[in-house]
Amino acid sequence: MAIKLFVLFPQEDDDILVIDNPQIAQEIIQTAIKLRQTIRQYSHDIELFYDSQNIKTFLQKIAVLFENEYLQKPSTQLKISLQSATDWRTSAVQQAECSYVLWFLEQFEVKAVSNSTLAEMAERILSQTTEKYLLLNLQQSIRINRQFLPVFKDCKHIKGLPQFVHIELIADEKAFQLWWDVYQKQEGKSHFSLLNRQRFSRTHLVEQGKTVYKEVSTSRYWYLDNLHKDHYEVFNAQGEHIGIANLQGEIDSSKKEKGRRILVN
Repeated sequence: MAIKLFVLFPQEDDDILVIDNPQIAQEIIQTAIKLRQTIRQYSHDIELFYDSQNIKTFLQKIAVLFENEYLQKPSTQLKISLQSATDWRTSAVQQAECSYVLWFLEQFEVKAVSNSTLAEMAERILSQTTEKYLLLNLQQSIRINRQFLPVFKDCKHIKGLPQFVHIELIADEKAFQLWWDVYQKQEGKSHFSLLNRQRFSRTHLVEQGKTVYKEVSTSRYWYLDNLHKDHYEVFNAQGEHIGIANLQGEIDSSKKEKGRRILVN
């Protein structure tokens, strides 16, 4: 099953004003960039979507708020990171004659979300059943006390309406990793991860800027290669290199580098 991951940046004035210093704005941008890097490691079946208008509005407002202070480089990095992602507006499927609203249970309120990422996700979810949709809700762009967003689609002249759609959401890279583990279990797929607490424990060691993890059953040491990010370096309990592993955790001992080691004590 393919996964469609949509990213949403804050753009309403009230939400932008909560970003009270340039560092927070940078962190929001970096969260999107890091998640882009992470999903490339997890699966080729994950496709990233963004809203060009949403990103344009976000960058313009934080530029005015902070007078471009320290934000030019992160903004450029974001644009580069999204080059291979898809702007959903180039192939939008939401219906202009329909209304899409977000339902807030606690306040008994609704918010119109037509011509937005939420409306686009809702329409795509309703139109097919073979793909999984997930929203990266950066800095709580949508503030809601639920693990999903209930979006309501209605139209007078279309049969089968109105309909509710549940849109799953996450806030950052760590939340995605947790979501991914649950998703893999639900799909009956095995997934290798150094974050599997039953299999690996975090150590105080750092190699190539990456945390080293110790495999509980074998006492082997693992870390993600920080240069290529497409394999793991693996060492035995004494810190001697025994080979590399692919992102599925399969070790290739022919890649062993004689004399290479890490300090494990």
